[in-house]
Amino acid sequence: NIQVKFDIEKSKERINYLEKEQEYLRVRSSKNKIVYLIIGILLLSIIIVLFMYLQTKHKAVTAIDLEDKKKEVERVNKRMQKEIKFRAKAERNLRDLLNQKETLISEIHHRVKNNLAIISGLLHLQIQNVKNEETKDMLNDTKNRIHSIALIHENIYHFEKQARIDFDDYIKRHTGEVQSIFPDLDV
Repeated sequence: NIQVKFDIEKSKERINYLEKEQEYLRVRSSKNKIVYLIIGILLLSIIIVLFMYLQTKHKAVTAIDLEDKKKEVERVNKRMQKEIKFRAKAERNLRDLLNQKETLISEIHHRVKNNLAIISGLLHLQIQNVKNEETKDMLNDTKNRIHSIALIHENIYHFEKQARIDFDDYIKRHTGEVQSIFPDLDV
């Protein structure tokens, strides 16, 4: 009986011990779950913070890149504006030079025309004062040649103002003018 009692007591102690151990394991398991949960939350927080840091860094790098590109665009823009101003000034200078050239050429043509007219006028005055018919014919011939040169010069001057010259028309016109001045020539 004592033995059975002892065995029962021992079994109760054993059960009690096992229950305490089970309770301990349950508490420990519960603590482990909390620790694992805390560790998981910490890891998740670290990952979130790291992700936010990387995104912020990426934004900062992107902002720096954009700022650098913006500065480069501004530098190129300034360079292009200077180039445009330079080219506009050069174009104005070229236009001015072209206008001066055209004015000078026009003046030269005008002076040549006036000089040929003066020579023709002087020859005409000389012809009126000469009594010898042979000399008159020679002076008339010279006056006609000067007049022919003046007509050719006038036509060349007008053709220079055009971009293209119709050579057939040019030859026909000059042939007709020369023939009207020198009717004795066979063209």
